[in-house]
Amino acid sequence: MMFEILCFTFIVVLISWVYTDNFKSKRPPGPLRLPLIGTILQLGVDKRRPQYETFRSISKKYGPISSIELGLYPGVIFDDFETIKKLLNHELWVDRFFNSLFAERSFGKALGIN
Repeated sequence: MMFEILCFTFIVVLISWVYTDNFKSKRPPGPLRLPLIGTILQLGVDKRRPQYETFRSISKKYGPISSIELGLYPGVIFDDFETIKKLLNHELWVDRFFNSLFAERSFGKALGIN
């Protein structure tokens, strides 16, 4: 009975992984995404290493625009100043959500960091 449950669970996880279109995604390139945990294993291997160095190594390997997945939440890493400048100055970002945490740190002004 336990073997059948394990086989069923494995098949469901495999189907969900294929269903999320892991290999043919429209996202930028990035580390291998695992079902349910995403790329967390690649990001948190060495706790003594600062997180920005991990993101920097991902950007060196996959390019200035790369994607990660933190659990079930997708994310994008921008590591090129020109790309960041171009994206933040685009009218697409004018109506974005103004986060209260960033408002507190920027003294209530939208400084392009939220």
